[in-house]
Amino acid sequence: MTRTLSFSYSGQTYELDIDNALIFVGGDHVAKREFHKILKRFAAYGTYSPSEVNLFGEVGIEIEYDNKKLTKNENDFIFIDNLHDILHQFEYKRNSLLFNAINDYKDDYEINNIIYKVNDLLIHIENKLNQNMGLDNNRISLTLKDLTFDDIVKSLIDVNHIYNEIDVPSYFVKLEDTIDSFLSLLKQRVENSSKMHWIVLNSPESIFRSEAFYYFYKKLEKIAVETGRLKIIILHYRAVPYYDLTDVESIVLAFNGFEQLPDIDSFYQSIERNYPCKLVESKVDILNSFFRVCNYIGDYSRTYYYLMHKDMVLLYVLRDILNDDSAFEVENRKITTLEENYLKSKGFRM
Repeated sequence: MTRTLSFSYSGQTYELDIDNALIFVGGDHVAKREFHKILKRFAAYGTYSPSEVNLFGEVGIEIEYDNKKLTKNENDFIFIDNLHDILHQFEYKRNSLLFNAINDYKDDYEINNIIYKVNDLLIHIENKLNQNMGLDNNRISLTLKDLTFDDIVKSLIDVNHIYNEIDVPSYFVKLEDTIDSFLSLLKQRVENSSKMHWIVLNSPESIFRSEAFYYFYKKLEKIAVETGRLKIIILHYRAVPYYDLTDVESIVLAFNGFEQLPDIDSFYQSIERNYPCKLVESKVDILNSFFRVCNYIGDYSRTYYYLMHKDMVLLYVLRDILNDDSAFEVENRKITTLEENYLKSKGFRM
């Protein structure tokens, strides 16, 4: 079910519809970074200082469901900015996915029954020590404390990364080898908690290969649908990977603020109405072209673009629809006859 995510930025409040995910693209990278900063601040403290209120507005950031404002205590955030943030979730440290998953077994009957048996064996060790140490047991006695679940996991657990059946250090681990384990731990955490969980992926294109990220995103989306307690926030700054036609309504364009795209049919029809000729490209083709040009919209820092001509047409159409007044030039360096002949010899059609 679609809900509303509300937040303030530069004195303006935005309300974005969120079903399972929000995908931020567009040329205003500063706005995306500020939104990411707002989320991190909210996740850490939940409230704002007077100076932050002046910057972000009185609302700050609010997450609303059915007009009910949720608190920080009812929301759990995971931020993925780099590979280390993923590997951290496999460390036995407070609030990591692994930490929470292991501690979910603290009251497990079978595990506690095994610990009870271990403590019975410790009594035998205690007796043996007292008998063999030659101490005056009327004056001095050795006692072994009972082991608890916390004692065991704090002192005895080592997390090992395995590659080709060999233990390797964490910096040797490939991201793709951790995805399924990460997803398994995340699903367990979401299912075992009443909180709403938010996973925030900042510039995933810098750490994922395109195919791996698409797989990861679709698995996250599946967990979101199945549990109803996971929301996905994605912020792109460079090349935007492939998304489905059904994801268009989740896309937010950072351009003079934030503007959410409509459904794919309305989006396509808007482009069709403003296109300089009959639009023959399919919705999939237009969407893929949009992902190639979207980070140029509203980007005042770029000078030269290197784009295919078809993409350039769509970029201008989108700029007209959005009244984008950012200036840019197109780099179209001519090639020599020899260079042209070389490309033709490789099967490249000029």
